[in-house]
Amino acid sequence: MGNLMTSMWTAVAGMGVSQSFLNTTAHNLTNANTEGYTRQQSMIVDSYYNTVAGRNKDFIIGTGTAVETIRQIRNEFYDASYREEVGREGFYRAQYECISEVEDLFGEVNGVEFQEDIQQLWESIQELAKEPDSIVVRSGLVNSASDFLTRAKDIYRQLDAYQKDLNDSVITTVNKINELGQTIYDLNKKIVAIEAPGVENANDLRDTRNKCLDELAELIDITYREDMDGSVYVLAEGTNFVTSMGCNKMGLEKIEHGSDLVIPTWPSYKENVYDEQDFAHVTTGSDTGYLKGLLMARGTGVVNQYDVPREPLREDYDSPAAYEDAMNRYLTGTKQYNETIDTSSVMTVMAQIDTLVSGVAEKLDSILAPNKTMEILVDNGRGGYITKEITVLDEEKATVGMDRDRTMGETIFARMGTERYKDVEVTVYKLDHNGDYISDGQGGYVTEKKMVRQYNEVDVTNNNTLYTINNLKINHNIVEDYSKIPLSTKENNGEFDYSNVVVDLASMWDETFAKIAPGTMTNYTFQDYYTAMINDIGNVGLTMHMMMEGQETMVGSIADMRENYMGVSQDEELSFLMKAQNAYNASSRYFNVINEMIETLVQSLG
Repeated sequence: MGNLMTSMWTAVAGMGVSQSFLNTTAHNLTNANTEGYTRQQSMIVDSYYNTVAGRNKDFIIGTGTAVETIRQIRNEFYDASYREEVGREGFYRAQYECISEVEDLFGEVNGVEFQEDIQQLWESIQELAKEPDSIVVRSGLVNSASDFLTRAKDIYRQLDAYQKDLNDSVITTVNKINELGQTIYDLNKKIVAIEAPGVENANDLRDTRNKCLDELAELIDITYREDMDGSVYVLAEGTNFVTSMGCNKMGLEKIEHGSDLVIPTWPSYKENVYDEQDFAHVTTGSDTGYLKGLLMARGTGVVNQYDVPREPLREDYDSPAAYEDAMNRYLTGTKQYNETIDTSSVMTVMAQIDTLVSGVAEKLDSILAPNKTMEILVDNGRGGYITKEITVLDEEKATVGMDRDRTMGETIFARMGTERYKDVEVTVYKLDHNGDYISDGQGGYVTEKKMVRQYNEVDVTNNNTLYTINNLKINHNIVEDYSKIPLSTKENNGEFDYSNVVVDLASMWDETFAKIAPGTMTNYTFQDYYTAMINDIGNVGLTMHMMMEGQETMVGSIADMRENYMGVSQDEELSFLMKAQNAYNASSRYFNVINEMIETLVQSLG
């Protein structure tokens, strides 16, 4: 019986029965004349508690469980993978948001499509070919041209405004990056101060710092390491950002004088955050950070058709050397275009829409007011002449209006700051009826003064002379009098005919005029050019969307693995609480049974 009781008491003590319960039981056994047994059991109980206390000196007998330490559960591999992939997701998200906005501007998804304005202008020209002398039809052409130009200006203006919005987003993002960097530095100091004595871990502060690193990794490409004292050092785009000395904040500088666009810089190092070549090619490892995506989508400025190099034609050059020189300039310009304009969604569309609209205006005007080159004589200052080539209105081929003055040289479109022609008096060699020079009998040729309408050439250094969307308008002379539209050709019989010029106007839509981008092979007509431009925008948008979705899936997968490793599931914790509660109830019932057994035993012994 003694051995049985000893075993029973040992089991009870092993199950964690309270000291008061054991003392009460021992008292009952004493009253039952079992003092020897009671002393033996008391030794067992005390020995058990002493053993527990000996294993961990922090435990105090009678006060329950003591917490040894609370620490973070993190996986550095998951953290690094998450921050790398979320950075790429941020880059492609910025690109996709931009190209989606550009698509909406053209109304191809919803709204009024710009293609309708192009189609309407073409249909007006077709109607003009049927009734060229109708004032109503002529007014329809002018109205269609006005709608076409107004819509183009509106799109171009919105592209310019959106570029400024992206610039504001760049500023906001840089400020956010600086704010996160300063927060990480401040948290570093607090964590070091708390953990230096080696008593406790700054877990809440570490959680906040890790959240800041996650947000920072989405905005810019970072690498980081944790020092032995608990501080985290961060490099942004390969440059010291958060160090033991503080946060090396980014600055902002304007791209060029007079520009509103800014670029991020490192004021401490007097250099840009991104090298220009960083935007030349998007490859794995260089496509990281929302900030970089914004900068690439925004571009570096406003562009037009004159920023797009045009491939030279062999027949336009007198010698192979001149053609080769022009081709080398074209190849150099193509490389620069690919590295500066083609990487920006906004700048690419700006250049393409300006090329299309200005191309239509130039072609239409050149048919109504054709030009030619002519040689004139310029005084060389030594009593002689030198020849100079100028561009003038080709009066032999030019058509005239059906107004009373038979006006020549008027066009549908006009440049805001520059008239198409200026009347000048020039000196030329006099020609006979066969077109040959007339000799002066002294070894020279007879000269004469002549009035010509000299074409005001395009000067890329003077915006007022450019054929660009921003510089185009509808010719007010035509708006005031539709009859001045030069559609009439004087025939040999003295009558006027419309056939030649209206045919040229109608067929201009079937002629190729430009490539969608330098370096490509296909030359497009006006209609096909617009279709190719929209397809190009759509293809870029689809690519960016697929890349963004792929990165979102990758980020979500890594985030789930990270949460499974270090996160807390409410459902899982609730199930643990329910298991603990059921275990407690089971233990309670077990001790109740033991208590009843002992009570029965004591009462049975008398």
